Amino acid sequence: LMILGSVGWIMTPALIAEYPSPMMTPQTFHFTPNDQNGYDVTRVPFYFDDDLFIKLKPTIVNILFGSGLLVALAMGRPLLPLLLDSVLQLEEEGWRKLTLRWGLFFYLLAGLNEIVWRSFSTDFWVSFKAFGIMPLTMVFALSQVPLILKYEIKSPEASEDDKPSPSDPA
Repeated sequence: LMILGSVGWIMTPALIAEYPSPMMTPQTFHFTPNDQNGYDVTRVPFYFDDDLFIKLKPTIVNILFGSGLLVALAMGRPLLPLLLDSVLQLEEEGWRKLTLRWGLFFYLLAGLNEIVWRSFSTDFWVSFKAFGIMPLTMVFALSQVPLILKYEIKSPEASEDDKPSPSDPA
């Protein structure tokens, strides 16, 4: 069974190259309403390897993340507590402020990506994406530590551990 799996692992790329599936072409489907209360389906080319799409993808992703955080916050249901509640225990106001800051930070990253890819060479954009976004995110995350410490809910065990026991000499 292991040999058969190894042969399959080796042969699959060769078979895919020899017999490409029509679904593997860079196309998507477009649905247009017709007169019979149905839809006409046509194939529309969409290239994921296109330079424009590759440069727009970080903008799209950051806008989606930022919008998700800010819309949920506006609806009174911040998303960060759902994601980080097992790691951080914050007061409600702390979660709201942290969610707002991260949502706006994602918008900032989207705008920064747009400025860089439209104003500089592709090589510079690639370097910025690879070596600029991560340090910016780390600096931003570290800058949120004071907010987290300010609104952190201390557990009862931690406050009891801080008190000296009666048997400890003062």
